[in-house]
Amino acid sequence: MAEFEQRHTWSVHGMTCQSCVRAIKSALSDVPGVLSVEVSLEDEQAVVEIDTQTVTTAEITEAIEACGFDARLADSGGALVQLGVHGMTCQSCVKAIKGALGGLAGIESVEISLEDERADINYDPQIVAVAAIVKTIEECGFEVDDPLEAVDLEDSVETLATRESEQPLLPPQASVSKLRTEGSAVGGSFSSGKSGETLVVGDSVV
Repeated sequence: MAEFEQRHTWSVHGMTCQSCVRAIKSALSDVPGVLSVEVSLEDEQAVVEIDTQTVTTAEITEAIEACGFDARLADSGGALVQLGVHGMTCQSCVKAIKGALGGLAGIESVEISLEDERADINYDPQIVAVAAIVKTIEECGFEVDDPLEAVDLEDSVETLATRESEQPLLPPQASVSKLRTEGSAVGGSFSSGKSGETLVVGDSVV
């Protein structure tokens, strides 16, 4: 394999028959720089050999998605960044951003949600910086939030869940007992009735 020839694997979801396989093979074979294509319906994947001087992995992802399937570069060793993108109004906006990012070296795949106003971008940090990705989107006429690495988002969720689980929860009886003790300490009183319990602290009724 020559220096600029690379073999990559994509996860492809949505294929139901051999007609889907043929559609992907045909579409990719027409892309300049594609040297070979192998598509497995059973494994839900496509193995594509490309000339990186002519075509990027992002363009391969886009070509598969243009056939109506979900595609993600499976053997990426790069990073994932999530960006909030505002100002998109239709699929033409999505295509404009994908097209612009697809022209950047180091971009491996781009997924954009118009509804969530979010872009998930796989990239090689040794080739392209997040700042260049943000600038490219902004040059398309859209506003971009500060980038958040996907791993940071997951860590934040896990940290929040851990903190919440560590908070002690007093049973109702313990809470009432605690209030009774505090109420007595400040000169309050309590009275109970058949319809429920009334807490009186000082001159206030709770």
